[in-house]
Amino acid sequence: MILLALALALQAAAPPAADPVAEEVVVIGEKMKTWRGQISSGKNGVVCKVKVSTGDPALDRIGCTAMEQCWPDFLPRYKATRSKGVTAKDRKACTAALDQELSTCVTARHEAAIAELADARVAEKSK
Repeated sequence: MILLALALALQAAAPPAADPVAEEVVVIGEKMKTWRGQISSGKNGVVCKVKVSTGDPALDRIGCTAMEQCWPDFLPRYKATRSKGVTAKDRKACTAALDQELSTCVTARHEAAIAELADARVAEKSK
């Protein structure tokens, strides 16, 4: 009887089972820390080139897709910083602000895509 009570008490004190989706998000997030890409735009549109791969094509695609989605909205504003009459000091300040806004956009897209991929991978594993 004491053993049963002790077992029940230990079970009640045990931490809840980890959320597999949350765990997958952490794994994906860690892998994404190594990813590096470069965005460019030209006559062929916006192109992302992976500079440092995660080794997982789906994760590499997340990085590029986020950049490809955000970049077109910021390109005209970056170009405007190169206009005649914009001082080097103003250009630097504007570019820094744009970099921060672009980073916020890319991060939001990354987070949404990572959550979606984590859900899909956990669902696939549970089949």
